[in-house]
Amino acid sequence: MTPDATPAVEVRGLTVRFWRTRVLDQLALTVPTGALYALLGPNGTGKTTLLRALAGIYPVAPGVVSLLGHDRASLPLAVQQRVGYVAEGQQLPGDCTVRQLERYLAPLYPAWDAARSGQLLERFSVPLTRRISALSRGQRMLVALWAALAPRPALLLMDEPFTGIDVAVKDRLVEGLLEVMADGGMSVLLCTHDLAEVEMLADWMGILRDGRVAHSAPLEQLRARVAAQTGREAVTLKALYLALTGDAAVGREAA
Repeated sequence: MTPDATPAVEVRGLTVRFWRTRVLDQLALTVPTGALYALLGPNGTGKTTLLRALAGIYPVAPGVVSLLGHDRASLPLAVQQRVGYVAEGQQLPGDCTVRQLERYLAPLYPAWDAARSGQLLERFSVPLTRRISALSRGQRMLVALWAALAPRPALLLMDEPFTGIDVAVKDRLVEGLLEVMADGGMSVLLCTHDLAEVEMLADWMGILRDGRVAHSAPLEQLRARVAAQTGREAVTLKALYLALTGDAAVGREAA
């Protein structure tokens, strides 16, 4: 990212509470334009809360949240149409087929790409004339990713999209995402606790702990930092994660 480029996501001072529990605490996050940014952290650390705040499901005040250079609180429709969202267990209209869903969605998005839609559906091998409610969990995740990618989003928010699906479906999800990323013009914020997906996809990484983002930097820069600290020539992603989350001794053993 060049110094004057507008970040895909810019968050400052975001605090979210549920009753007396503070889930996000003055959180700050920058996702550079064009990055595939993985935000890691154990379950229960606030990853889903953050993604839902960015997607507009949760209110963002107090705090400043900017998506594609625009305030989340007053996001113009044209910008909303350029933000995709895919989440574990995402609700889809179960009574319709994929073909019917395509006919419904395409007119809603000026940038809907019929060619990309067809390519993704072919790659994902999802039944087009079966009700979505009759599809497997993995197939429904493929449908959710297809629906998010076909409108050519500038920003894609992904919340634990690989949880609970088999390896073959996971591979198709990853291949489809990488194929679209290769076209350029899209930034991704992936919240996960699965290191395997980060290894395959990410070029930036951050750690979410205690309601805040720590150690946010390009992935290889973080590897180099920990390698210098531990004296290792190469640092596995597991060792990197353990070192950045505070268990440096375990991180050295895992390297």
